[in-house]
Amino acid sequence: MRSFVLTVLIAGLASMAFAGDQVDNPNYKAWAALGVGGTMNTEVKMTGKMERTGVTTFTVKEITPEKVTVEVFSTLVPAGGTPQATPFYAKIDPATTRPAASKPNQTITEGDEVITVLDKKFPCHWIDTVETSEKAGTSHRRVWYNPDVPLGIVREEHQNGTNMMVRTLVELKPGK
Repeated sequence: MRSFVLTVLIAGLASMAFAGDQVDNPNYKAWAALGVGGTMNTEVKMTGKMERTGVTTFTVKEITPEKVTVEVFSTLVPAGGTPQATPFYAKIDPATTRPAASKPNQTITEGDEVITVLDKKFPCHWIDTVETSEKAGTSHRRVWYNPDVPLGIVREEHQNGTNMMVRTLVELKPGK
């Protein structure tokens, strides 16, 4: 499950690079707007077989025309266990590849909703994805996006079998 969370984070940081045309990377713009020293914290709660809680802190370290460097420090605490810390650096390019269309084993629905996080109302576009595979069964993921938030993710819910992961924005602090 720990690798699942890291995979989701890395996928978000890479801004879903699939086949297609190069376009402006909204993650680059959002991180650059936060400024050097700016931080974002997300809280993760996992239930099911891999019960854990954790916080991921993202800190903007450098902004150049070629990239934004973000330090990602994630601490997960297994139920009754010792905290597991995983630091790494992500480099976000100013351009990314336009995402490909959905896969044949996916159902995607979309909508708009205003959600309240950090005592602030965020107008969000949500994307709901249900994917089925022989190996993993059915996976259901809903993500609420706002372009002004780095990674774009204000809230995420992901259920795979009996495992549930909820990630919520808990702090957003501008830097210089």
